[in-house]
Amino acid sequence: MKISKCKSSRNQQRLAPFDIPEILESILIHLSQTALRLSTSLVNKQWHAISKTLITYTATWRYDMQREDTAALQGKLVKRLERARRLEVFGVDLSYKHYVDRNRMHMQQWQLIQDVLWNLNKTHGTQIRALTIHNVLRWEYELAPTLSRLPLLTSLVLVRTSLSSFPLLTILQLCPQLEHVSIFSDVGVHLGSEDPLVEIYAKDHRQHYPLKSLTLQAMIVMETALLAVIARCPYLQQLHLINKALLRDFYFTEYPTTERIVTLNNMQFFQHVAGLCPRINSLHISHPDHEPSLAIAKVMELWTLFPFVTDWSFTGTDALIVIPSILTCTPNMLTSLEIVTPITAPDWNPIFLHDFLCEATHLVRLKTSAIVPLEPLDLEGHLMPCGYYRRRGDPELPPNDPEYGSPDYVRKKDRPRKIWACRNLRSMDVVFGRKPRDSDSLENSRMIFSYLSKVLPDLEELTVRYSQLRLEQKGGLCLLARLNRLQRLVLVQSARPDLKSKDLEWLTKQFSTAARVKMYAVAIGIAAYEPMLVEQLAPFKLSSVHPTQGGHVREDPDYMVGGVDMRNMGRMADITDLIKERQTKKWIC
Repeated sequence: MKISKCKSSRNQQRLAPFDIPEILESILIHLSQTALRLSTSLVNKQWHAISKTLITYTATWRYDMQREDTAALQGKLVKRLERARRLEVFGVDLSYKHYVDRNRMHMQQWQLIQDVLWNLNKTHGTQIRALTIHNVLRWEYELAPTLSRLPLLTSLVLVRTSLSSFPLLTILQLCPQLEHVSIFSDVGVHLGSEDPLVEIYAKDHRQHYPLKSLTLQAMIVMETALLAVIARCPYLQQLHLINKALLRDFYFTEYPTTERIVTLNNMQFFQHVAGLCPRINSLHISHPDHEPSLAIAKVMELWTLFPFVTDWSFTGTDALIVIPSILTCTPNMLTSLEIVTPITAPDWNPIFLHDFLCEATHLVRLKTSAIVPLEPLDLEGHLMPCGYYRRRGDPELPPNDPEYGSPDYVRKKDRPRKIWACRNLRSMDVVFGRKPRDSDSLENSRMIFSYLSKVLPDLEELTVRYSQLRLEQKGGLCLLARLNRLQRLVLVQSARPDLKSKDLEWLTKQFSTAARVKMYAVAIGIAAYEPMLVEQLAPFKLSSVHPTQGGHVREDPDYMVGGVDMRNMGRMADITDLIKERQTKKWIC
């Protein structure tokens, strides 16, 4: 009797879902560039082929005629542009031993790039989506022929351009898929006065372009030219009109030599923009230095014109006076705040930022160059105005004392009892300061690290700038071990860091047996560093009163502030508690 196996009726040619190229590409397109390079390309040949098409290669080109001939340079450029999706072109390097005509070398450089792009388009086409150019000199010979050879271009960035005019509508016609345009000028480039399409497009409203982001810096802009561009871009979402140079502002007249274009007083311009581009969600306005002060009413009127804007930015010397009023007039739904101001701005009230952070429950990103004072962080009043610990016998200064009116002195009853409410803060870049010259840098450093590690537990990126920052063990840097999600840490100080190997022993995931014994001895030594200090401290009462449903009053312990345990904040005992907790609970740094 012969027994044979039956053949399976299942189709052997049936592919798994991950073997279908279309499905696999739709999944891999959501991965980062690092994952595509290092992970997915190593699975198999099919994954490698699909990942290769999704990886964004950047080709950087610097022309140097003194080192190689034209044929060698052309071959090198062809290899770089075959797979590149980004192209960044720098100006001609003039650091040669003898004088070379700069204009001639610019012509040769751009002629070489244009020839290579032309040949690639005839063979299999270019895949360049983004173009960044530094030091553009001529529109007719450099920029226009290059853009005509890049039909798939979606992003254009011009840095330090020296063009006498900039026909933006012509560029949109040459590259109909452009979505992002950024022009950073240093010489006051005119926009629109020499564009032949402005008058034509002023009568024709049928042609639309997919432009989503427009950034113009230090350019002389005409009303008809800018509105003609905006009228053809109904999908515009970001409009940034930046004026970096002091003497080169925006203009809003037929002759670009009189008054400025973008000021809060010119509401007619913004009304046209709001009607043409209702989807704008990011707006930047540069306020000229010599214009009248920013008006809260004008800002609020702008917010009514652009209801979908979630990203606002203003520039001006008097913006610091207006920022507190603007933030208090808006609903407290801010998720990102960036304040760029001179560090020594006289009109800035540093206590305002602390008060705002105590209410900003939705804030995720914070970056400010304005100084954040240390006094609001000293909740228990441990530090005297001179920076040393306040003891039980230290009385309150009398009103006639010269230090009583000093901004560095905070009275007991005026000492803040609130902490920052932004528990979900992910990125933070701040500058601490405003302490007397004779303050103790160790206490101040512990105050900073202890406060940040307790109040902001979800930080992923942290940048702290403080001139007296101390990074050794007694400075409290190890307190940042509480930040389990921290991925990037930047510490900026003026003095040279006095770091030793023992100061960084806490930077380990888990303590070994020998490390536990050693760190326990360190904790005992740190606790003995201030034997009388704990007993002599007289912290102020930090209890916060909360009414209950029955009308009774519930009082939290003194060390609980805003639901956070602020016990021993800024003291050496905080470092000791951290080391002992890591040893007993064995939690990973």
